[in-house]
This record gives sequence, C-alpha cells and structure tokens, in this order.
Amino acid sequence: MRRFFPLLLTLLLFSCTHIKLARDAYKQENYKETIIVCKKILAADSTNIKALELLSDAYLQLDVLDSAVFVVERQARLQPENQKTVKKLYRLYLAQGEHALSDDPKKARLVFAGAAELIPERAAAFEKMGDAFFLQKQFVKSRTQYQAALQRHADSTSVQKKLAAIDSLQNLANVAYEHGMTFLKANKYDAAKSEFAKALEITPFWKEAKYQFHMASGMRLYKKGSVNALWDAIDNFATASLLHPDRAEPHYFLGLAYNKKDKDEYANALDELHKAVQIEPESKWAKAAKKEAKKIVARKKKMEAFWSK
Repeated sequence: MRRFFPLLLTLLLFSCTHIKLARDAYKQENYKETIIVCKKILAADSTNIKALELLSDAYLQLDVLDSAVFVVERQARLQPENQKTVKKLYRLYLAQGEHALSDDPKKARLVFAGAAELIPERAAAFEKMGDAFFLQKQFVKSRTQYQAALQRHADSTSVQKKLAAIDSLQNLANVAYEHGMTFLKANKYDAAKSEFAKALEITPFWKEAKYQFHMASGMRLYKKGSVNALWDAIDNFATASLLHPDRAEPHYFLGLAYNKKDKDEYANALDELHKAVQIEPESKWAKAAKKEAKKIVARKKKMEAFWSK
C-alpha cells in the first residue's frame, strides 16, 4: 500500500505535466508534437480522457480522419454515457462515410449505419445511407432509408428531391420493361432483350426484369438453333430458373432446348419437363411439358425397339 501512493502520485504528476505540454503544442498549432506527447501519456495511462480528446483533435487538424475516429471510439467505450463524445463520434462517422462514398459506397453505408446506431433519432445518417444505396442503384433500399430520414425530419427538401429522383428513374425503367414484355409476347426477342437491358441499366437489381431478359435471350438462341446457340440458350434458361425457382416456364424451355440440341439424349430433357410439372402442376407450362414429355418418351421407346432388333 505504501508503494502504491508514491506510484500514483508520480503518474498524476507525469500526466498533468504532459497534458500541459500537449495543450501548449496544440495551441501553437504544432499538431504532430501534440500527437507525440498524447501517445506518451496514453502509453502510461490508456484511459486518460484528456489525452484522448487532444489526440483526436490533433488528428482532425491534420485531416487524418480514420485515426481520429479510432481514438474517439476508444473514448466512447470508456465513457459510453458522455453525449459530447457520442455526438463527436456521430459527426466523425458522417465525415468518414462521406469521404468513402464515391469510391466505396458499401463501406460508406456501413459507416453511416454505425452513426445511425449511435443517434437513431437524427435524420442525417439515414439520408446518407440512402445516398450510398442510390449510388449502387439499389433504389428500393435507398427509398427505405430516405423514408426513415423523413420520419425524423419531415421537412427535408433534399430527401424529398431524392425520392422524386428515384420515382423518375423507376418510371423510366417501368416503361422499358413494359415495352420489353410487349415485344416478348410478339416473339420479337432482340427488341425485347434491348428493352429489358434498358430497364436493368437503370435498376440492375430488378429481379423480374433480369428474369425476362434471360428468357428473351434464351428464346432468341433457341430459335437460332445451332448447337452452340442451344448451349447458350440452356445457360440463359437455367439462370432464369435460379431467379424464379417457383416458375415452371424456364424448365419447360430447358426441356425443349435439351431435346432440340440432341434428340437422342433424353434424360436432361425429361428431367426439366418433369420439373416444370412438379413446380406448377396447374400451369399452362406444365400442360405443355406433359405433351412434350410424352413425345420424347414415345421416341425413346421407338428407338430402343429399333436398336434391340
């Protein structure tokens, strides 16, 4: 116990002396010296709040944002109830996310999410998350974040303008999609592909537009009919089936494509046609698949009988 108090006194004197040196250096705008002195203090006492505050401020003055964030995060862990520190960290997260936004929207979004967790009643972090999703053309998620921002700041004209921009882009994508569906129904596959591609250029995460693009591509290649084209058709129909595993349509066309590619190779064609029936037994595709399967089975039996002679 007797040894403890002299040691404590020595640490306090060391800390007070060096804090003064760090403050003096900071006032003189010698931020590098401030950082050096603060690190010495923290090496002796990692919980020194004053040293952490000066260190983060010095990093900010030198525009070393990531280091400033790291230091303020340490402060927040030591003093989670200190609202001044929490607000400072919130502002730093916004600045850090903004800095990353153009080059790495995903990273920026994660940083903004951290800010939103710190102070969930503020709108800024939600708006910034919306901006990050917008840059990635994830408009559904972007809209969700903008709406969350409006719930916290209903009069935000910037957010309202951004929601209007999403509506405008979505309308353009919808028009292209509808044109694509019109062409697809008319068996104009190249034109359909072009329109679906326009829709996907605007909204690349639109699953239904992606599905129809692959179906139109597959049908065009199926119609072309060469072996290479049929392999590519199979690839497109298979991609469509993964996008909508609950639909019989792509499996029906997979069955046709396998059969057209090689009429004496029955297994893949029948397997896909049977899948179409299993997935949507009451659909028009299931009915068509049953008819095609009967034809293939009949041919299979006929050929087996021929070769067995």
